[in-house]
Amino acid sequence: MALVPAITINLPGYPFQNFPSIETIADLRALASIDLADGDNYVVDGGSAAGDGGGGVFAWNDGLVAADDGATIIKPNDTAPGAAGRWILIGSAQLKEVAEDVAAFSEPTGASLVGSDDGSSGSKWTTVAGFISYLMSSVGSAIVGFIQSGTGAVARTSQDKMRERVTPYDFGAVGDGVVDDTVALQRFADYVMSNNTKIPVMEGVFKVTSKISFIGTANASPVINCQARINAAFTAEDEIILFSNWNFGNITGSLAVWGGGGSTWSTRTNGVGVLINNCSRLNAEMIYVQYTKYYGVKNTGTTSLNKFGFVSTRWCGTRSTTGVNLSISSASNTGSQSSIGQRTALTVDTVPSYIEPGISMCIIGGGLYFITATDPVNSIITVYPWIDSTVTFPANLELLVGGGFYAQGGDGSCIYVGTLDAIQCAIGIYNRSLYMTSVDNAVLQSNGVGFVLGNSITSGSRGGQCALSYYEGNSFDIVKLTTDECGFNFGSARVIEYSKCLQFAPRDGSNNFAVNATVLNGVRLAGFSPSHDFPFGLGASGITATPTPAPMSFYNISRNSQTLSLSMDKNLNRLFGYGSMFIMAEGTGPNLNPTGTYTFNPPTGGTINGGAVNTPLNVSGMTYPTLFHVRSGDGLAWTVTSCPFAP
Repeated sequence: MALVPAITINLPGYPFQNFPSIETIADLRALASIDLADGDNYVVDGGSAAGDGGGGVFAWNDGLVAADDGATIIKPNDTAPGAAGRWILIGSAQLKEVAEDVAAFSEPTGASLVGSDDGSSGSKWTTVAGFISYLMSSVGSAIVGFIQSGTGAVARTSQDKMRERVTPYDFGAVGDGVVDDTVALQRFADYVMSNNTKIPVMEGVFKVTSKISFIGTANASPVINCQARINAAFTAEDEIILFSNWNFGNITGSLAVWGGGGSTWSTRTNGVGVLINNCSRLNAEMIYVQYTKYYGVKNTGTTSLNKFGFVSTRWCGTRSTTGVNLSISSASNTGSQSSIGQRTALTVDTVPSYIEPGISMCIIGGGLYFITATDPVNSIITVYPWIDSTVTFPANLELLVGGGFYAQGGDGSCIYVGTLDAIQCAIGIYNRSLYMTSVDNAVLQSNGVGFVLGNSITSGSRGGQCALSYYEGNSFDIVKLTTDECGFNFGSARVIEYSKCLQFAPRDGSNNFAVNATVLNGVRLAGFSPSHDFPFGLGASGITATPTPAPMSFYNISRNSQTLSLSMDKNLNRLFGYGSMFIMAEGTGPNLNPTGTYTFNPPTGGTINGGAVNTPLNVSGMTYPTLFHVRSGDGLAWTVTSCPFAP
């Protein structure tokens, strides 16, 4: 314990008024309560360290049993819980200068009274020392006046003015990134989430050793002004910062959250940077997260209509360059060919507990797979679709768990992000929202997957857009998980590799993916080349051609045989004025010609080239790659013409 010289006020004709001084709140707690008398005073030079802005003038109260709050009420270490005796803050540390000034001069004899014309009595008014002590107490600012300049300004107390702004420092925080500010920061969070504070401000670098939770109430502050970085110094699988049940909340400025560890996944100590749960219409200007085991920013629960101005994530989740690889010793297929029910059970060296079946993905032999189930007891990971039959064992499995930005399915919908920057994450953005996630600008680099669309194999993300996106160094750029129609628009995708874009699809009996693996049904994708509008309404057969809002549609099919089912919505045709489609067919023949048969099925009640109703058109014997032109004016009568691409 560190004691410094006492501050003494010498008033002629009165006993010495002593204010012994001590360095920190911890030193104050260490004083033996048995040696204290009611009314004893100490000046505490700081909260955690002398001069840090905390502390103040404390008085001993024999009968007080209030809870220790770390700032204004302090319980000695040797006082049992529930027993009486507390230190209570009676004045700020800055006002001890008043006492020092008084001690520096001698007042003329007899000037011992401060008058009591207001009728007050007692030592707090009748002695200079009592008056100073009262002004220095926690209620002293309530009697000091304040008025703002300007016409119409209203007189208030200094206390009312100073309480407009509340910060973590009011609860003992240091904010230097070194001292543990967990308790102070949580007290700040509890206060602003239960009191409609005028100006909550969180500025500084705060070291925390456990999760900080902002749990909204009916009286929560509507805004938190933030220029803060949170440094996590603890190990936990859950989040570092939690915002929960805070509707219409607003985080202005910048919030940075740094997990423990570094770019290597095994060194990271925290699961999620920022978890936003059951928050509706929340607005966050800028969030930056790095070094988390799983997710950077995760939206879950009934979260909806949230808006993010700028989100930047680095090293969130697992991937080959920073994360986890498993070894596969064998594989066993179940289900049937060309069915979304097909699965491959992989026997692996270990099954990590953090895999999320129904969410996590993996890469095997350069192919992407969706993890549907795990069996840790038998060391089995089950994936969809069947793995490539050319994979030999032992084989490497690269886990993709977590990601930069995660939007929950179901009610976690209508999420808006102005700019998304995701680098070295498992998945840059995992859009599992049911409705309308919108990203204005996305920079997706060195991720396992840049952009994932879909909640599951059969349920999707309906509607939404990414106006401008840039892709570089990802294993896969855009992946559509679901077979559901999503209607998502990628307005301008830069540096995209179409070979890295796919829709999950089952394999057939020849180890080929169903044709919709290369067709992002219901997606519009614009790159350097002309825009591609992928069709809606894929049926059980390979491709069902239905209208999309574009002058024409184009497919390139590299297969020897293919069945195409034609259909058209007359109302869409009327609205968008198109009725044609081009199909380039190529195969493995000597001239790259398809060696099998292309079958065109008319819609129910329809015809092709004037033939019989419901009769297919079969085209075979193609000697060169062949371009088909398919058109209809009414959706029932179809014309199919072809042209070989001969040298």
